[in-house]
Amino acid sequence: MQVIKRSFIALLLVLSVLCSSCFALAKTQADGESSGIGLLEIQSNRHTMQENETKASNRLTLENYEKMLENSSLEIWFNSSLDSLRIVDKSNGYIWGGLPDEDGTGLNSGWKNFANSLCSIEYFNSNASESRLSISESDVKSFYEWDDTGFLCTFNASKIGIVFDFKMTLNDYSVSFEVVEDSLQENGDARLKSLYFIPFMGSTYQDEINGYTFIPDGCGALIRFSKSSSYVTGFEGKVYGLDGSIDSLAPAGTLQANRINEYLVDPYTVTVPVFGVAHGSEQNAFFGVIENGCEYTSVVASPAGVVTDYNWVSARFDYRRLYTKIISGSGIPVIQETANNMCPKLTFYFLNGKEANYSGMANTYRKLLIEEGVLNAEKKDTDIPLRLEFVGSTVKKGFIFNRVKTLTKPEEAIEIIDKLGSGGIENMAVVYRGWQKGSTDKSTYGKLKISSKSGLNKLNETISANDSSLYLYLDPVLANEKQVYKSSDTAIGIDESFISRTSANRDQMFSVKYYAKISRILDVLKLTDKKFGTWNFAFDSLGGTVYSDYSKKNSYSRTESIAAITQALEAKEKVALYNPNVYCWKYTDDYFNIPVNNSQFQYETDTVPFLQMVLKGSVDYYSDFLNQGYCSESTILKLVEYGVYPSYITMAADNYSLSNTAISDYFSICFDDWEDEILSVYEKVNKALSVVEGCYITEHKALYDGVVRVTYSNGTVIYVNYLSEAVTVDGKTIEPEQFLICSE
Repeated sequence: MQVIKRSFIALLLVLSVLCSSCFALAKTQADGESSGIGLLEIQSNRHTMQENETKASNRLTLENYEKMLENSSLEIWFNSSLDSLRIVDKSNGYIWGGLPDEDGTGLNSGWKNFANSLCSIEYFNSNASESRLSISESDVKSFYEWDDTGFLCTFNASKIGIVFDFKMTLNDYSVSFEVVEDSLQENGDARLKSLYFIPFMGSTYQDEINGYTFIPDGCGALIRFSKSSSYVTGFEGKVYGLDGSIDSLAPAGTLQANRINEYLVDPYTVTVPVFGVAHGSEQNAFFGVIENGCEYTSVVASPAGVVTDYNWVSARFDYRRLYTKIISGSGIPVIQETANNMCPKLTFYFLNGKEANYSGMANTYRKLLIEEGVLNAEKKDTDIPLRLEFVGSTVKKGFIFNRVKTLTKPEEAIEIIDKLGSGGIENMAVVYRGWQKGSTDKSTYGKLKISSKSGLNKLNETISANDSSLYLYLDPVLANEKQVYKSSDTAIGIDESFISRTSANRDQMFSVKYYAKISRILDVLKLTDKKFGTWNFAFDSLGGTVYSDYSKKNSYSRTESIAAITQALEAKEKVALYNPNVYCWKYTDDYFNIPVNNSQFQYETDTVPFLQMVLKGSVDYYSDFLNQGYCSESTILKLVEYGVYPSYITMAADNYSLSNTAISDYFSICFDDWEDEILSVYEKVNKALSVVEGCYITEHKALYDGVVRVTYSNGTVIYVNYLSEAVTVDGKTIEPEQFLICSE
């Protein structure tokens, strides 16, 4: 009965949204505005909205605060009774901090302390229940030692036996907070769960000022400040994705009230450890960068209406998690015994003027990554590359035994490449799947044998002659149950079970995939060096999946897994990775499946190309397969807007050959059906993006809803018009559903 009731309520909510949307559309059209590609689409959170130019006033004061430090850019003010900071941007006098006053609006004592404090912790009691404690509370004794660069503070929660030191450092344009290494003590039954630094930095009460929160969801998302709404939850994105050894990997299989996307899909992985807040349009902003402890941190953002009426965002450093252990058939909650080994560090960069927005945040992050040697300038091509993935073979269901089904022979792939070359596409990143004996889904894990070496050699020669790249597809992380020996190949979780993931589509041939031991992944990577030294690989899952491995022999923490994988990648000459985390970018030559949307949580208001702005000019990045969804004019315009190269998956066989195979989800990939579209889409995107090859994006801005301006480092400006009528901006007219290139 409850299931029926919930389903009925969900249906009413959907109908309510549809009715409201239809009313809004009807009103807009009655007012004489164009619907263009679709006003509902343009004004959805899949696009960037026009900025509100209302000036954001300074809502904080320095009353009861004492100035402790300053440099040429910033001032640090401190309130010892509240253990609270104010940070002043000296360029314009704007004040950053938590609540405007000690009490806040509508907050209980626990939330007041949390919102005002420099540092707060969450901890587990002996019965596995959770509690929170802030440095300003009476149960915590704090001791500060100030010098000319910052302070050292002792957080002493003597009643529960948790003690640690943390420090603040004033830098040129930023302020850093970090826990002192080896300072954590746990002298009682309580165990430290998590830690926050200034969680309400930049917080606002409902829509008291104009602005937004930036979160690293998908390619980037904004949550614009608004009046409180009844959201079920806020955003919680674990940096670098869930840890399969302790986090639940259940698929998206239930209707969630805080999601509005039409398909039940998993949210995007947080691939970069950043977040931000903007107050006003191009007025004031800060950009938070998690510098240490990233792999054990979650970015949490709460829009007004989730528990409190405040908009706030922070980094939560997780020392421990609660997990379920099966004992005698029953699950019991168990506290992670050993704390994650990390020294949390969070730095706030303060931006103002033209840089005080998501574009400025991306510019700041790109500069930081260049300084760290993570990003470099890429080569400049005459034409953009096209990513083309061939399915060489797959597994087909048999009456008794499954068999290998050939879908694209290497010589057939050569014919397809020649056809595209005749059509004007010569620069390609080619991936060949199913090159192994047994294909991708039937070959034994760790056994790398080529089924047609002479054919692949000819394919490689053809592609190399055009100065393009051939990658052999390989997933060294995930394998199905027919490919692995669980005891020797599969990683072990903290609950001593094999780590696996089940697809929401149980009708798939291999709906359950197992995670390989970290030691076995390293063995496979070494084997690719030893047996395939001159070949390039496109590694699926490797760059965007990280987990601990509790195997009794060769165990790895999440930190150790990252170190081992990146060391192995460093030995590779050329690598392609699928939606990789930032620690892999240094070793990524081609970035496949870059997101062009956010996860479409209900509270997200905009999608912004943060990842693209950071990567453009340093790494070639490509879309998901355009022939596995509805590729419309809007899709092509978004590729141009975000600087994304097109991608297709294809085969020589007809589409009927996909039935009863491991890749039956790819409903249409026959090249003959897609040749004309591939040539057409490439021509359109290449016309725009070839002009900015090797350049980076300096600014992305929505001039109106549906009209965007993208500025590049070489002075080129690309205008994109999603509307069905011509618009004139900056003295230039952009035709309906078209883009306009203006070069210096």
